[in-house]
Amino acid sequence: MEKLMFFIIVLLCSFVNVCAQDLIVLNSGEEKVVKIVEVNDKQVACKEIDKPEGITFYIDRSDIQRIVFDDGTVENLTKNAADNVSDNNSLSGGISMYEKGRIDAATFYDHDGGKTGTLVVSLLSPLVGLVPAVACSSTTPKEPNLGYPSQELMSNFDYRSGYTSKARKIKSKKVWTAWGIGLGVNFAVAILLLN
Repeated sequence: MEKLMFFIIVLLCSFVNVCAQDLIVLNSGEEKVVKIVEVNDKQVACKEIDKPEGITFYIDRSDIQRIVFDDGTVENLTKNAADNVSDNNSLSGGISMYEKGRIDAATFYDHDGGKTGTLVVSLLSPLVGLVPAVACSSTTPKEPNLGYPSQELMSNFDYRSGYTSKARKIKSKKVWTAWGIGLGVNFAVAILLLN
């Protein structure tokens, strides 16, 4: 029984770790998807997403333009990086419209997009809950649910692509978290009933 409980805890923790990923945008425009371990005055300590127990590597703060954390919060490390539009596909400081769309989606997209339905069905049966989880996480949010800040920005192809891509990831994360909660509750109930 203790081994089963340990397995369930490890399974749920690994599920949370898979979903948790941060985005670092370097001054060069290169993007790194990582898990940030620590941020201090001089460096950012990171681990590779697929190797969470691997080696910690460091990036100087002066080389980083912005950090988009897994919860959607954005920390700009370069002043006024996104203040002025210089052309249709990039912003001052070399930020692409695609990246601006991703950042705005992390800030403005807040629709639950199937999370509640997935949670309810998963609480009844995690196996059946896979159906809405897969269906909801594999679709882009509908236009009225996107919550974008400006129709003018959304008319830019690169911005729209970045915004909808990030919104879909956020939606997927919410849906799979709801499914994981339903699975965890079912395991907890099963363990309690077995005792």
